[in-house]
Amino acid sequence: MMAGITKRQHDCLTWIRAYIAENGHSPSYREIGQGIGCKATSNVYRLVVALQKRGHVDFLKARARSIHVRGSES
Repeated sequence: MMAGITKRQHDCLTWIRAYIAENGHSPSYREIGQGIGCKATSNVYRLVVALQKRGHVDFLKARARSIHVRGSES
């Protein structure tokens, strides 16, 4: 696991990377929730924002499905 993030954040980041690799675009918050077993999209949003604050993801402005994993080519 990466230093500075929780297990849940790590699971979320790993799932997002796999989704982008398979589909070529980032997932919605609902899809992330389904993928990691989290029903509340507000909790998924908090996980993704925490990943952003720690420098693992960015949000692309004015775009739907705008999660971009840093260090990836997607």
